[in-house]
Amino acid sequence: MNIFLSLSAAPGITANKLVVAIYDSSAPTVVVASQVFNAPHSAPVNVAFTGLSPIIYIINTWESTDGSASGVLRHSFIATPESQNTVSRADLFITAGVTTGFNAGATQYIDTSLVDWVYTVEQRGVGSLVIGTDIQIFSTGGWAFINGYVVQGGEVFVMHFQPTISIQSGLTSQVAGALYTDELLVTATITLDSTSLGKVVRLASTSATAFNVTLPPSSSSPNMKQICFLSQGGAHTMVNIVANGSDTINFLGQNLTSLALAQNEEIELYNYSGTWRVKSESTNLKSVGELLYSLSKLVPNTLVCDGRSLSRAQYPRLWNFINTKLDSSLIVSEATWNLQDSTVGSETYLLYPNKIKFSTGDGSTTFRLPVLVASTAFGALDNTSAPRTIGGFLRGIDDTKRMPGTLQVDGVGNYRADIPGIEVRLATATNPNNAVLALGLTSSSLVVNYGNTVISGALIQGKNGTSSRINYETTVMNIGAYALIKY
Repeated sequence: MNIFLSLSAAPGITANKLVVAIYDSSAPTVVVASQVFNAPHSAPVNVAFTGLSPIIYIINTWESTDGSASGVLRHSFIATPESQNTVSRADLFITAGVTTGFNAGATQYIDTSLVDWVYTVEQRGVGSLVIGTDIQIFSTGGWAFINGYVVQGGEVFVMHFQPTISIQSGLTSQVAGALYTDELLVTATITLDSTSLGKVVRLASTSATAFNVTLPPSSSSPNMKQICFLSQGGAHTMVNIVANGSDTINFLGQNLTSLALAQNEEIELYNYSGTWRVKSESTNLKSVGELLYSLSKLVPNTLVCDGRSLSRAQYPRLWNFINTKLDSSLIVSEATWNLQDSTVGSETYLLYPNKIKFSTGDGSTTFRLPVLVASTAFGALDNTSAPRTIGGFLRGIDDTKRMPGTLQVDGVGNYRADIPGIEVRLATATNPNNAVLALGLTSSSLVVNYGNTVISGALIQGKNGTSSRINYETTVMNIGAYALIKY
């Protein structure tokens, strides 16, 4: 939207400046833009405000001593998006005996520059003159008393003009219905000002590291004026939307100093008396840290929980979740995370039980995800075997007998088996049938056959009777899926 004005000559203002200022009608005390004109004001001047949002504006003309939008208000009117060309005129002062053609004893004032203008006439010390009762307006320019009054020497009269709309054109439905007026591309850390309000701010950094976008100060941001942030494109993982100064961002009942957006996330904010409120959002803000299973590891803004090391600067939202939402027992040092259980007889002997937790990484710039997938990271089941692919099952806990982030190893429950026969031998090279202990059934009776050697112990190994497959862990039939965490 553009506003073009013609500011008429004002010879009665001999020293002060004329300031034309525009205001958003929703914040009538905040100047959106202004232009200053120095005395003398002997000729009309053109005023242009371009690239404005298509909203309703208040336009004031001030007689100012210092060039600020303050002082004596000489003119005010409203411009709407449909008013394409509006002409305004400052108040005209005429003094009997001073203004040319207007002397003491006069009953009228003739001025052809008044043609086509709509105005009222104020008599200083008396007030506004009523058209049709006190005066009549000439279409040829000027006015005259009709109540018999005669002008006295030195009397001052002021004409107040209404703006003239010379061309009026409605906006197209697309523009008139647009919620936002423009897109602003931001690729690095920046502090926005009020000109960003009413726009979509698209965030697309050339770096993977998170960067900050600071909101405009609420003091210069009209209430209820929206701004939209769209994190899309570029190489960044995260963008921090930061409140300015003492301002806050209210989200889910909390007053925050910042919110972070990942790729392809969007959030709409509006200011209300110093607090930015979230109008709508299409983000993972409510589900950061949530675990999910998926047949694809390409779910947006998720990572596979495979023990990888991450940058705190690149994933600030997840790092904040770990520090503020989880039990402290779920966060261990990198050394503890990599610690192997060396206690003989321990349930987790020779395993790495802390790899199911988060680590603090290098202590300053990184952190590490837990291993929640079937992996060799947990080590071997004995000190003679290479690491085996084990683990990868999540189990619901009750917060009393089992706490989050605790490891439970494989176990076999009580079982019952019908065994038709067992034969145990202590074989030698010379006598393979020596020391036989045979247990079994014939068709009619139990047969127990003892050899001549005492057996002190025996190893019994089970296997699948169909496929002869032996597993390293007791498993139920399952379907594989990726274990993901939202960042």
